[in-house]
Amino acid sequence: MATSRHVPGRWTGSNVFVRPEGWEGDPMRMRYTYMDAGFFDTYEIALLEGPGFLPDKEGDQRSSVVINQAALKAFGWKNIKDKFVKIGDNSLEVVGLVRDFNYETLRKRVQPILHFHRVPTNGTHRYISVRTEGRGFKGTLDHISKQWELLDSPRDFDYFFVEEDLKEMYATEDRLLKMVGFFSVLSIFVACLGLFGLSAFIIDKRRKEVGIRKVFGASAMRIMLLVSRDFTVLVMVSFCIAAPVAYWAMENWLADFTYHIEIGIAVFLIAMALSVTIAWATVSIKSLGAALANPADAIREE
Repeated sequence: MATSRHVPGRWTGSNVFVRPEGWEGDPMRMRYTYMDAGFFDTYEIALLEGPGFLPDKEGDQRSSVVINQAALKAFGWKNIKDKFVKIGDNSLEVVGLVRDFNYETLRKRVQPILHFHRVPTNGTHRYISVRTEGRGFKGTLDHISKQWELLDSPRDFDYFFVEEDLKEMYATEDRLLKMVGFFSVLSIFVACLGLFGLSAFIIDKRRKEVGIRKVFGASAMRIMLLVSRDFTVLVMVSFCIAAPVAYWAMENWLADFTYHIEIGIAVFLIAMALSVTIAWATVSIKSLGAALANPADAIREE
Protein backbone atom coordinates (compact mmCIF):
# COMPACT_ATOMS: atom_id res chain seq x y z
CA MET A 1 0.00 0.00 0.00
CA ALA A 2 1.03 3.62 -0.44
CA THR A 3 -0.10 7.20 0.13
CA SER A 4 0.20 9.93 -2.46
CA ARG A 5 -1.11 13.27 -3.67
CA HIS A 6 -2.07 11.90 -7.09
CA VAL A 7 -2.89 8.51 -8.57
CA PRO A 8 -3.11 7.43 -12.24
CA GLY A 9 -6.37 8.69 -13.67
CA ARG A 10 -6.80 11.49 -11.13
CA TRP A 11 -4.35 14.24 -11.89
CA THR A 12 -4.80 17.82 -10.74
CA GLY A 13 -2.56 20.65 -11.86
CA SER A 14 0.55 20.96 -9.72
CA ASN A 15 3.51 22.83 -11.17
CA VAL A 16 6.80 24.23 -9.91
CA PHE A 17 9.71 26.15 -11.44
CA VAL A 18 12.93 24.13 -11.47
CA ARG A 19 16.49 24.49 -12.76
CA PRO A 20 18.65 21.45 -13.51
CA GLU A 21 22.25 21.63 -12.32
CA GLY A 22 24.26 23.98 -14.54
CA TRP A 23 21.19 25.50 -16.19
CA GLU A 24 21.73 29.17 -17.04
CA GLY A 25 18.40 29.97 -18.66
CA ASP A 26 14.98 30.72 -17.19
CA PRO A 27 13.54 28.10 -14.80
CA MET A 28 11.49 25.30 -16.33
CA ARG A 29 7.84 24.98 -15.39
CA MET A 30 7.39 21.34 -14.50
CA ARG A 31 4.78 19.10 -12.89
CA TYR A 32 5.34 17.65 -9.45
CA THR A 33 3.65 15.31 -6.99
CA TYR A 34 4.18 13.84 -3.53
CA MET A 35 4.24 10.20 -2.48
CA ASP A 36 5.58 7.88 0.18
CA ALA A 37 8.39 5.39 -0.35
CA GLY A 38 6.02 2.56 -1.29
CA PHE A 39 4.23 4.22 -4.20
CA PHE A 40 6.32 2.87 -7.06
CA ASP A 41 6.27 -0.68 -5.69
CA THR A 42 2.52 -0.54 -5.15
CA TYR A 43 1.90 0.46 -8.76
CA GLU A 44 4.72 -1.79 -10.03
CA ILE A 45 6.49 1.12 -11.73
CA ALA A 46 10.06 0.21 -12.65
CA LEU A 47 12.95 2.17 -11.17
CA LEU A 48 15.49 2.43 -13.98
CA GLU A 49 18.33 4.18 -12.12
CA GLY A 50 19.28 5.14 -8.61
CA PRO A 51 18.32 3.76 -5.18
CA GLY A 52 15.03 5.65 -5.00
CA PHE A 53 13.56 7.03 -1.81
CA LEU A 54 14.71 5.84 1.59
CA PRO A 55 12.15 3.98 3.74
CA ASP A 56 9.43 6.13 5.26
CA LYS A 57 10.84 5.67 8.77
CA GLU A 58 13.74 7.90 7.75
CA GLY A 59 11.36 10.88 7.78
CA ASP A 60 10.60 13.60 5.24
CA GLN A 61 13.22 13.72 2.52
CA ARG A 62 13.06 17.30 1.37
CA SER A 63 16.48 17.09 -0.24
CA SER A 64 15.79 14.35 -2.82
CA VAL A 65 13.67 13.85 -5.91
CA VAL A 66 12.83 11.08 -8.38
CA ILE A 67 12.28 12.07 -12.01
CA ASN A 68 10.77 10.29 -15.00
CA GLN A 69 12.30 9.70 -18.42
CA ALA A 70 10.49 12.72 -19.88
CA ALA A 71 12.15 14.97 -17.26
CA LEU A 72 15.54 13.40 -17.98
CA LYS A 73 15.12 14.28 -21.64
CA ALA A 74 13.91 17.81 -20.82
CA PHE A 75 17.03 18.39 -18.70
CA GLY A 76 19.24 17.12 -21.52
CA TRP A 77 20.84 14.47 -19.29
CA LYS A 78 21.95 10.98 -20.25
CA ASN A 79 21.77 9.63 -16.68
CA ILE A 80 21.10 10.83 -13.13
CA LYS A 81 24.49 10.06 -11.63
CA ASP A 82 25.58 12.93 -9.30
CA LYS A 83 22.79 15.14 -10.64
CA PHE A 84 20.96 17.88 -8.73
CA VAL A 85 18.06 20.23 -9.42
CA LYS A 86 17.30 23.56 -7.81
CA ILE A 87 13.89 24.82 -6.75
CA GLY A 88 14.35 28.36 -5.57
CA ASP A 89 17.38 28.26 -3.31
CA ASN A 90 16.93 24.59 -2.43
CA SER A 91 19.16 22.00 -4.08
CA LEU A 92 17.72 18.48 -4.38
CA GLU A 93 19.64 15.34 -5.29
CA VAL A 94 18.12 13.16 -8.02
CA VAL A 95 17.97 9.76 -6.31
CA GLY A 96 15.96 7.84 -8.90
CA LEU A 97 14.74 7.59 -12.49
CA VAL A 98 11.44 5.85 -13.24
CA ARG A 99 10.06 4.81 -16.58
CA ASP A 100 7.43 7.07 -18.08
CA PHE A 101 3.87 6.37 -16.98
CA ASN A 102 0.82 8.49 -17.61
CA TYR A 103 -1.40 10.05 -14.95
CA GLU A 104 -3.80 10.94 -17.77
CA THR A 105 -5.10 9.29 -20.95
CA LEU A 106 -3.06 8.09 -23.92
CA ARG A 107 -4.39 11.08 -25.82
CA LYS A 108 -1.82 13.15 -23.94
CA ARG A 109 1.94 12.82 -23.94
CA VAL A 110 3.66 11.86 -20.69
CA GLN A 111 4.87 15.10 -19.17
CA PRO A 112 8.16 15.66 -17.29
CA ILE A 113 7.37 15.25 -13.62
CA LEU A 114 9.19 15.55 -10.29
CA HIS A 115 8.32 13.06 -7.54
CA PHE A 116 8.92 14.24 -3.98
CA HIS A 117 8.90 12.00 -0.93
CA ARG A 118 6.69 12.60 2.10
CA VAL A 119 5.92 10.13 4.89
CA PRO A 120 2.42 8.57 4.92
CA THR A 121 1.23 10.83 7.76
CA ASN A 122 1.97 14.02 5.82
CA GLY A 123 -1.13 16.10 5.16
CA THR A 124 -0.30 16.68 1.49
CA HIS A 125 -1.42 13.15 0.58
CA ARG A 126 -4.95 12.73 -0.76
CA TYR A 127 -5.08 9.02 -1.58
CA ILE A 128 -4.29 5.69 0.03
CA SER A 129 -3.58 3.07 -2.65
CA VAL A 130 -3.88 -0.64 -1.82
CA ARG A 131 -2.88 -3.39 -4.23
CA THR A 132 -4.64 -6.66 -3.41
CA GLU A 133 -4.94 -10.15 -4.78
CA GLY A 134 -8.05 -11.07 -6.70
CA ARG A 135 -8.87 -13.92 -4.33
CA GLY A 136 -10.82 -13.08 -1.19
CA PHE A 137 -11.16 -9.45 -2.20
CA LYS A 138 -14.46 -8.90 -0.40
CA GLY A 139 -12.89 -10.02 2.87
CA THR A 140 -9.98 -7.66 2.32
CA LEU A 141 -12.36 -4.77 1.65
CA ASP A 142 -14.35 -5.53 4.80
CA HIS A 143 -11.13 -5.61 6.83
CA ILE A 144 -10.01 -2.23 5.47
CA SER A 145 -13.44 -0.76 6.24
CA LYS A 146 -13.23 -1.91 9.86
CA GLN A 147 -9.74 -0.47 10.22
CA TRP A 148 -11.01 2.83 8.85
CA GLU A 149 -13.74 2.93 11.50
CA LEU A 150 -11.09 2.48 14.19
CA LEU A 151 -9.43 5.69 13.01
CA ASP A 152 -12.61 7.58 13.91
CA SER A 153 -12.06 9.69 10.80
CA PRO A 154 -14.48 12.55 10.05
CA ARG A 155 -14.48 11.30 6.45
CA ASP A 156 -16.57 8.36 5.32
CA PHE A 157 -14.84 5.28 3.96
CA ASP A 158 -14.96 6.11 0.27
CA TYR A 159 -13.07 3.95 -2.20
CA PHE A 160 -12.70 3.46 -5.94
CA PHE A 161 -10.84 1.13 -8.26
CA VAL A 162 -8.03 2.49 -10.40
CA GLU A 163 -8.90 -0.01 -13.11
CA GLU A 164 -12.46 1.37 -13.28
CA ASP A 165 -11.13 4.93 -13.42
CA LEU A 166 -8.87 4.03 -16.33
CA LYS A 167 -11.71 2.19 -18.02
CA GLU A 168 -13.92 5.27 -17.68
CA MET A 169 -11.24 7.30 -19.47
CA TYR A 170 -11.78 5.15 -22.52
CA ALA A 171 -15.57 4.73 -22.24
CA THR A 172 -16.05 6.60 -25.53
CA GLU A 173 -13.60 4.29 -27.28
CA ASP A 174 -15.32 1.23 -25.79
CA ARG A 175 -18.70 2.38 -27.09
CA LEU A 176 -17.20 3.14 -30.49
CA LEU A 177 -15.57 -0.31 -30.60
CA LYS A 178 -18.86 -2.04 -29.80
CA MET A 179 -20.73 0.03 -32.38
CA VAL A 180 -18.12 -0.58 -35.10
CA GLY A 181 -18.03 -4.28 -34.22
CA PHE A 182 -21.82 -4.59 -34.45
CA PHE A 183 -22.12 -2.80 -37.78
CA SER A 184 -19.10 -4.70 -39.14
CA VAL A 185 -20.75 -8.04 -38.39
CA LEU A 186 -24.05 -6.76 -39.79
CA SER A 187 -22.45 -5.49 -43.00
CA ILE A 188 -20.55 -8.77 -43.50
CA PHE A 189 -23.79 -10.71 -42.99
CA VAL A 190 -25.69 -8.55 -45.50
CA ALA A 191 -22.78 -8.78 -47.97
CA CYS A 192 -22.73 -12.56 -47.64
CA LEU A 193 -26.48 -12.73 -48.29
CA GLY A 194 -26.03 -10.70 -51.45
CA LEU A 195 -23.05 -12.76 -52.54
CA PHE A 196 -24.93 -15.98 -51.85
CA GLY A 197 -27.92 -14.81 -53.93
CA LEU A 198 -25.68 -13.63 -56.77
CA SER A 199 -23.72 -16.89 -56.81
CA ALA A 200 -26.95 -18.91 -56.82
CA PHE A 201 -28.22 -16.90 -59.82
CA ILE A 202 -24.98 -17.21 -61.81
CA ILE A 203 -24.54 -20.91 -61.08
CA ASP A 204 -28.12 -21.57 -62.15
CA LYS A 205 -27.45 -19.74 -65.42
CA ARG A 206 -24.27 -21.81 -65.98
CA ARG A 207 -25.68 -25.23 -65.12
CA LYS A 208 -25.28 -26.49 -68.68
CA GLU A 209 -21.66 -25.27 -68.86
CA VAL A 210 -20.88 -26.96 -65.55
CA GLY A 211 -22.53 -30.18 -66.71
CA ILE A 212 -20.55 -30.24 -69.99
CA ARG A 213 -17.29 -29.55 -68.17
CA LYS A 214 -17.97 -32.46 -65.81
CA VAL A 215 -18.72 -34.75 -68.76
CA PHE A 216 -15.32 -33.83 -70.20
CA GLY A 217 -13.63 -34.78 -66.92
CA ALA A 218 -13.48 -31.58 -64.85
CA SER A 219 -13.16 -32.33 -61.14
CA ALA A 220 -15.41 -30.87 -58.43
CA MET A 221 -12.52 -28.73 -57.17
CA ARG A 222 -11.89 -27.32 -60.64
CA ILE A 223 -15.57 -26.47 -61.02
CA MET A 224 -15.54 -24.68 -57.66
CA LEU A 225 -12.44 -22.70 -58.61
CA LEU A 226 -14.03 -21.76 -61.92
CA VAL A 227 -17.12 -20.35 -60.22
CA SER A 228 -15.19 -18.68 -57.38
CA ARG A 229 -12.65 -16.98 -59.66
CA ASP A 230 -14.98 -14.24 -60.89
CA PHE A 231 -16.19 -13.49 -57.37
CA THR A 232 -12.63 -13.30 -56.11
CA VAL A 233 -11.82 -10.59 -58.65
CA LEU A 234 -14.93 -8.62 -57.63
CA VAL A 235 -14.06 -8.87 -53.93
CA MET A 236 -10.48 -7.73 -54.51
CA VAL A 237 -11.60 -4.78 -56.64
CA SER A 238 -14.09 -3.70 -53.96
CA PHE A 239 -11.39 -4.11 -51.29
CA CYS A 240 -9.02 -1.85 -53.24
CA ILE A 241 -11.75 0.80 -53.24
CA ALA A 242 -12.59 0.44 -49.55
CA ALA A 243 -9.03 0.13 -48.18
CA PRO A 244 -7.96 3.78 -48.77
CA VAL A 245 -11.17 5.02 -47.13
CA ALA A 246 -10.62 2.74 -44.13
CA TYR A 247 -6.99 3.87 -43.85
CA TRP A 248 -7.98 7.54 -43.93
CA ALA A 249 -10.67 7.04 -41.27
CA MET A 250 -8.38 5.06 -38.93
CA GLU A 251 -5.49 7.51 -39.30
CA ASN A 252 -7.77 10.42 -38.43
CA TRP A 253 -9.09 8.60 -35.36
CA LEU A 254 -5.65 7.54 -34.14
CA ALA A 255 -4.37 11.11 -34.56
CA ASP A 256 -6.29 12.01 -31.37
CA PHE A 257 -3.91 9.80 -29.38
CA THR A 258 -0.31 10.73 -28.67
CA TYR A 259 0.51 7.03 -28.26
CA HIS A 260 -0.93 4.76 -30.94
CA ILE A 261 -0.07 1.95 -33.32
CA GLU A 262 0.97 2.44 -36.92
CA ILE A 263 -1.28 0.93 -39.58
CA GLY A 264 1.07 -1.11 -41.75
CA ILE A 265 0.58 -3.04 -44.97
CA ALA A 266 0.26 -6.28 -42.97
CA VAL A 267 -3.11 -5.14 -41.58
CA PHE A 268 -4.53 -4.73 -45.09
CA LEU A 269 -3.04 -8.01 -46.32
CA ILE A 270 -4.74 -9.84 -43.45
CA ALA A 271 -8.00 -7.97 -44.11
CA MET A 272 -7.86 -8.89 -47.81
CA ALA A 273 -7.18 -12.53 -46.99
CA LEU A 274 -10.18 -12.61 -44.62
CA SER A 275 -12.41 -10.93 -47.19
CA VAL A 276 -11.49 -13.44 -49.90
CA THR A 277 -11.86 -16.36 -47.46
CA ILE A 278 -15.36 -15.23 -46.42
CA ALA A 279 -16.32 -14.77 -50.09
CA TRP A 280 -15.04 -18.24 -51.00
CA ALA A 281 -16.86 -19.82 -48.08
CA THR A 282 -20.12 -18.12 -49.12
CA VAL A 283 -19.85 -18.99 -52.81
CA SER A 284 -18.71 -22.55 -52.10
CA ILE A 285 -22.07 -23.41 -50.57
CA LYS A 286 -23.73 -23.19 -54.00
CA SER A 287 -20.74 -24.03 -56.19
CA LEU A 288 -20.11 -27.26 -54.30
CA GLY A 289 -23.69 -28.34 -54.91
CA ALA A 290 -23.35 -27.58 -58.62
CA ALA A 291 -20.01 -29.39 -58.82
CA LEU A 292 -21.41 -32.55 -57.19
CA ALA A 293 -24.67 -32.60 -59.18
CA ASN A 294 -25.29 -35.18 -61.89
CA PRO A 295 -24.26 -33.48 -65.20
CA ALA A 296 -26.84 -35.51 -67.13
CA ASP A 297 -29.66 -33.68 -65.32
CA ALA A 298 -28.38 -30.26 -66.37
CA ILE A 299 -27.76 -31.29 -70.00
CA ARG A 300 -31.12 -33.08 -70.33
CA GLU A 301 -33.00 -30.06 -69.00
CA GLU A 302 -31.37 -27.86 -71.67
